[in-house]
Amino acid sequence: MADNWESGIREASGDYIILLSDKIILKKDALQFLYEKIGEQGQPDCVIWSIDAYYELEGQYFSHASGAKWSWKDSKALITEVFNSELDSPHVPCHGNSAVSKRVVDKIRKKNGRLCLPVNPDYMMAFQILLSTKKVLRLGQSLTVLRYPKIGDGYGNGTSFMLGTGQSQEFLRQNASIIKTREESTIIPMDGMVFCLSYVLDDLYTILRLYDVDPEYYLSIEKRRINYLYFCYLELMHRLYMGADIKEELKIWKKLLSEEKPQTRSEILRLLKTKRRKIAYIYCIRFIRKIPIINFLIRKVGDRLFRNNVVHIKSIDELLNLHLLHPNF
Repeated sequence: MADNWESGIREASGDYIILLSDKIILKKDALQFLYEKIGEQGQPDCVIWSIDAYYELEGQYFSHASGAKWSWKDSKALITEVFNSELDSPHVPCHGNSAVSKRVVDKIRKKNGRLCLPVNPDYMMAFQILLSTKKVLRLGQSLTVLRYPKIGDGYGNGTSFMLGTGQSQEFLRQNASIIKTREESTIIPMDGMVFCLSYVLDDLYTILRLYDVDPEYYLSIEKRRINYLYFCYLELMHRLYMGADIKEELKIWKKLLSEEKPQTRSEILRLLKTKRRKIAYIYCIRFIRKIPIINFLIRKVGDRLFRNNVVHIKSIDELLNLHLLHPNF
């Protein structure tokens, strides 16, 4: 994948580059809107935006647009946000949610030869961009939609890994030598790379080493370890919500927690208590998913309590009709 992306970028002839995979839906007039914003703000090094999400299993569409006009974000602060955030929470310049200027790409290539590096070219690209810029422009609007498939689809490395499909196992086999090298050098416990967050953080540590930057510059090791286990648990809850079996991963998480210092364990458990209603809701949804009427009622209550940005739709076609032509875009 990294080679494919790099090949495509090398063929690009415009002033800005946007990477779109087949699971990303570009909204109507998004490119025109982006072109105008780039011109208004003096050709920024990089522009980022939120991605809306469509969960096919539940028929739910979530709008992640903030409603704000735009803002400048410090690149260092965005890297710190990765250490302080859930897997998909930080808005770093990945594929489908960013446009990066050709001058930044050329700067990165001059240093390392390429923008996209294995195993995960998405985050490897993102962290190189942030280390090569001082600030990025964040839009309040969402220009794209990311599709999360049904559990049997095995659609995309990231999603299929989270769902524990055969495709993810093949991905691990193909990249075994790279993963082994990474595991030997990272300070974050990998334990067979069962957490997607491990990959993201490992990519970040790899790029920081490449650019000779100390992670302590962003966040202390103590705080990073607390955040790691806290957000790995929330990742498991997200997997559970998507329909995955997390029994083995949960055992590994509990083992890692038991090996931490008492004060670290206490802080992680304290943080998880603040999410207890949401966690209970996810377990409840998983338990009653096969009972349609109860499932429907619980979801209505849960969506009202936890998510006020939900639209229920029945198909991809309805998604395209509703959101590529969305009147509020």
